[in-house]
Amino acid sequence: MDFQNDRYTIRKILQIINRAWLDNHLEMLNDYFDEKMVIMSQDFKNKTVGRKACILSYKQFIETAKILDYDQSDPQIEFWSNTGVAVYSFSLNYEMNNKKFSEKGEDIFVFNREEDDDNSWKAVWRTITVFEKKQSD
Repeated sequence: MDFQNDRYTIRKILQIINRAWLDNHLEMLNDYFDEKMVIMSQDFKNKTVGRKACILSYKQFIETAKILDYDQSDPQIEFWSNTGVAVYSFSLNYEMNNKKFSEKGEDIFVFNREEDDDNSWKAVWRTITVFEKKQSD
C-alpha cells in the first residue's frame, strides 16, 4: 500500500468536500460519502445516518447560515489497512438569524477503501468538536 499516495488522495477529497458545502455544490458529496455515512453529534448522543441524510444536514446548515470565513489546518492522516482517519483544526465565522458566530474546533473524518478498489476512498464517519464558540450581534 502506498500511504503517501493515499494521504494525497484523502487531502484532495477533504478539499472537495469542503469546497462542495462552502460553494453550495452538495451534489459533489455523493461521490465521496459512503451510502452508510454517519455524522455523529459532538456529544455522541445523536447521529445522522445515510448519505442522503448527511448531505441534507449540510444543506440545512448552508441554507440557514451565511458563511463569512472558513479556514482549516493541514489534516493529520493515519491509516490502518483500508481505514484512514483525518483530523484537522478549523475556524468558521458565519451569520445566522441576524447574529454572528465564530467557532474553532476540530473536524474528524473516517474513510474506508473497498479492498478491490485502491482509488475509492469514501467518508464513512464524521464528527466535529467545537472548542470555542462566540456570538456577537
